[in-house]
Amino acid sequence: MNAFHYTLIGAGVLVGAAAITAAVAAPYIHKLFKQSFGRSDPSPDHQSRFLEGLRQKGFDKQVEIVKHGWAALDAAEHEKVYITSHDGHRLCAKLFAPENPRATVILVHGYHSKGEMDFGCVFDFYAQRNIAMLIIYQRAHGESEGDYLTFGAKERFDVRDWAKYIAERYGEDHSIILDGVSMGCSTVLLASCLPDLPPQVKAVIGDCGYASAKDQIAQVLRSDFKLPVPIVLPAASLLCRMYGGAFLGDAEVERELGHAKLPTLFAHGAADDFVLPSNSERNFAACTSEYKRLCIFEGSPHGMSYLDHKEEYEKEITALLQHAGILE
Repeated sequence: MNAFHYTLIGAGVLVGAAAITAAVAAPYIHKLFKQSFGRSDPSPDHQSRFLEGLRQKGFDKQVEIVKHGWAALDAAEHEKVYITSHDGHRLCAKLFAPENPRATVILVHGYHSKGEMDFGCVFDFYAQRNIAMLIIYQRAHGESEGDYLTFGAKERFDVRDWAKYIAERYGEDHSIILDGVSMGCSTVLLASCLPDLPPQVKAVIGDCGYASAKDQIAQVLRSDFKLPVPIVLPAASLLCRMYGGAFLGDAEVERELGHAKLPTLFAHGAADDFVLPSNSERNFAACTSEYKRLCIFEGSPHGMSYLDHKEEYEKEITALLQHAGILE
């Protein structure tokens, strides 16, 4: 038996071992997929646990900002509105609107969260400027239908359709802002590059989003689950296509930002160890918009930049909206 035969035998052993490993791991991967990509309905004590987590980290000032925002939302009148997504899901949102708003901001929450949790803190900012707030439930979250999320691959079209709803409701002269955090950030960035986005969309705010859904999930697989990325990630992407209707590779934010035209603010906490700040740096570098700003806020962990640097953050939003002609 020559070296070539030994090489073939060795290759066969490796392929066989890989097949056995994949077969053994398949049920676990499937269960992990269901937990990670499946529908999220936060428990009744979710908000209390969130506040307690902030207190344990010493963010007492931020707790008060969050509580004030939640109280303002609870006290404000709103209307529940619905659309049907491009693939047949009934999607729900809450519209907080003055009688004649100057603009509407579409607020897109993060992974397994909800809009009230993520955006109560900005209620005063938008309300004081006569800007309506459309707080959406992403698909497979809250009161929106869908069994699986796709990390922005399908959700970007939902944001587009919500923008079309607002444009039809308020008319061609009404301005629309897209604002998202974490997974919601990546979703609005992807939506902002769609060719059929309504022209009423004038500005985009993206806070602590990932540059690539695949890269972000690979990072979590390595750091949190200690799983073999070359085996688990392709399986997760395939399951995402089977159950959610899109491959993870469809949510490549950095790639899509090569088509960006809208004024865009990228925000990220320098102390974010979940979605690393380098993601926003990559997105900013790829963005082809004439007006773009990158703000890395010192000391802020994931999703906390607005709470930690409220005054500075609001100045950046104001500058963006002034540039877009929404504020004077």
